Amino acid sequence: MSRYFRLAVFPCLLAYFVFQPSGFSMLHRHDFLKSAQSPAAPANRYGLEKITGSMLEERRIANNREFQRLAEWNEALRLKKRDILHSDVRGNIAYEAELAQYNAALAKATAEKNALWGTK
Repeated sequence: MSRYFRLAVFPCLLAYFVFQPSGFSMLHRHDFLKSAQSPAAPANRYGLEKITGSMLEERRIANNREFQRLAEWNEALRLKKRDILHSDVRGNIAYEAELAQYNAALAKATAEKNALWGTK
């Protein structure tokens, strides 16, 4: 029973290669191996990006601006802490929340600075 099936599959397989648009040219060894390989990696693949000098300088300038913004924010927080009464519970809670946001932004900017300038 399987012998008949094998005999029927062989002409179908041969017809597949004959009637495809490229014909027998795909049967050449090199062309067949190239088509069987996986496609090239997409352009947006993960990996280290190549940073040019101007791009690195732009990131450093942006990081310096971020530190200036954080210095202003720190000064505003210092003044806010000075003006809050110890009995002002809501004011202290709001201050602590803003201080946590400031610390997170400072940690992120410091990590970026270490990545751009190298760790010290």
